[in-house]
Amino acid sequence: MPARKQDRLVVRRHLRNVLFLGAPFVLAVVVALYALRHDRMDWFLAALVAGIAIAGLGLLRQESLFKQYRCPDCGDRLPNPPRKPGERLEYLCSRCDVIWETGFSESSD
Repeated sequence: MPARKQDRLVVRRHLRNVLFLGAPFVLAVVVALYALRHDRMDWFLAALVAGIAIAGLGLLRQESLFKQYRCPDCGDRLPNPPRKPGERLEYLCSRCDVIWETGFSESSD
């Protein structure tokens, strides 16, 4: 029977993504709204492009964090089975015989 371990680094990586990508995204939205209210289309377009780029990068990072999850011990990419909404995100490493618990659950669409 596989051992269960908590992956504490996945929470840190998630919070780092939120901090370094979420804050600039909010700033880009605020700048875009300010520029739109003051008829500054050049600033608006620049902030819009920056916001879209930051959002895309954030989505890619979250995708790689949870869809391409790697075992913290051996580094193998672990399978990502289909889950129901609300089900916990846990990954089985057959090489280490460990079930890694992330503390997150599948989002509901």
